[in-house]
Amino acid sequence: MHFDRWLEDADSAMRLGSLADRVVLILARVQNGGVGQLRPEDRAVLEEAVQFLERVKQGFDWLDQPLVSSNNRSFVSSFSAAARSWGGNPAAFVSELAQLEETLKHLALSNPVSEDAQLLAAREFFGRLASEATDAVKQAVNRAPTSGLGTWSHASGS
Repeated sequence: MHFDRWLEDADSAMRLGSLADRVVLILARVQNGGVGQLRPEDRAVLEEAVQFLERVKQGFDWLDQPLVSSNNRSFVSSFSAAARSWGGNPAAFVSELAQLEETLKHLALSNPVSEDAQLLAAREFFGRLASEATDAVKQAVNRAPTSGLGTWSHASGS
């Protein structure tokens, strides 16, 4: 196993998990206090989450025409994570994903969301995504080589 592959997988999963955790916290704050509870940095996180959902859609579309390109790995990885985290009907995946995206876009613009159910659906999805990312980090770390890391794990000289 290549040293950098498992580490890259762990890094990607940690980044996704961090994004999902931040989205869940933002959505909880909005559910409890309304859009007025959004901070400027929250909007950036919501926009990042919207970009993630756009990559998920591109990954879903990629399945119809699986061509290799430099961007496809990100699209496929995003779709794969979302599909593993999906708690709803697979047939409704695209339409419900679009609803999640609209909800986050409205919030990023400080517009109220008309239904609490939309917030709850987004919060549940990103909660499952965070949990899935934690599992992916554990799996990546479990694939780490058991030897050959000594130089790296003791780089501080202790």
